Amino acid sequence: MNSSLDPSVNGQTSKECEICHTEDWKYTCPRCLIHTCSVPCVKKHKLDTQCSGERDKTAYVPLKSYNESTMMSGK
Repeated sequence: MNSSLDPSVNGQTSKECEICHTEDWKYTCPRCLIHTCSVPCVKKHKLDTQCSGERDKTAYVPLKSYNESTMMSGK
């Protein structure tokens, strides 16, 4: 995962959708952590960035962040 796009890492605290900038976000892309508010915004994000929306199952996870949920998400 690319933590440089994670708003909590960059100090951003806005709940604004990163695509339309009009609504609060509800969804986070598992691949690139972009925040979106609706299915149309998710589709626009995927189209504009060529993002697959699939989590990188081989991405490094620090031991302190690793838990049962992380382990089970690789199925």
